[in-house]
Amino acid sequence: MSTLLCSILVPRTSVESGDVLAPHLYDWSFDGVDDYVGVPNTRTLLYGATELTMASWVKHSAVPSGWRNVVSKSSSPLCIQHSSGGEYFEFAIQTSTERTYVWSTTRTDLNVGKWFHVVAVWKSPTMYLYVNGALESTGTRDGVFVDTTYDFNIGRASEGSRYFPGFISTALIYSRALSAVEVQQVYSNSVVNASGLVLFLDATFFDGSKYVDLSGNGNHGTPYGGVGRIMSTQQWLWHVKALASDGLVHLRFFPNNTRIYYWNGDVDLIMAPQNTSGLIEDYAIDPGRISSKGGIKYIVISARLP
Repeated sequence: MSTLLCSILVPRTSVESGDVLAPHLYDWSFDGVDDYVGVPNTRTLLYGATELTMASWVKHSAVPSGWRNVVSKSSSPLCIQHSSGGEYFEFAIQTSTERTYVWSTTRTDLNVGKWFHVVAVWKSPTMYLYVNGALESTGTRDGVFVDTTYDFNIGRASEGSRYFPGFISTALIYSRALSAVEVQQVYSNSVVNASGLVLFLDATFFDGSKYVDLSGNGNHGTPYGGVGRIMSTQQWLWHVKALASDGLVHLRFFPNNTRIYYWNGDVDLIMAPQNTSGLIEDYAIDPGRISSKGGIKYIVISARLP
């Protein structure tokens, strides 16, 4: 058995009732030919928005030749993609007034094989593009987001082109604009504020047939074209604040036999019905069991492959 995860939660991410903890253990692998993950078009995905956020971890395996989409709701209305020459990340949005693009300063063509956290934020009339927690570009586009009937796609343009060659680990969509502080929290600490979260997919959250939307909005992703799901070389613990409403802390998509260590010496061994991917989709604990010392609440979680 090989250790996958061991994380201590400290004051900046104190666990509270309603929080959800979930591991990132796997990445998607895209061949750049016909692989993608599709999410059916619904009204929860930014319909009539005047602000929004998209975020993804991405690593390309080759210098992109032309536009290649990371996440997309059509290459015209909304996408994060590589620029036409494959040199930069590009954020594009079409509103009721016009289409506008902004580009990163980070050179993607010079960094093949390197992971990037890319976040596109729009709060009419301003566009923001962050790479690895840092603001790299801004632009101006007013109006209302022009909704399309296209599905939301990961790894290609929704029209069925611009297939991405490389690896993507996550895709998040918000119906609001994240602040610079929130962007930095996601990048540095994997802390996600659930307010306005409409889609949260991770290559780990797999039930054997689809990728489960952790946001609770039912925007699940279906793999097409032979999308790979590989063990990630960078693993972490997602901490989603205030996602659940039942007063419990939920551990989701952990491997069976995950151990939870509490400060007072208690140990839980998560053994519950698992899905066909060998993951326990939901294990709830009473937040009162999370002990504290000096006002610091934390638990240690050690997850292993079955």
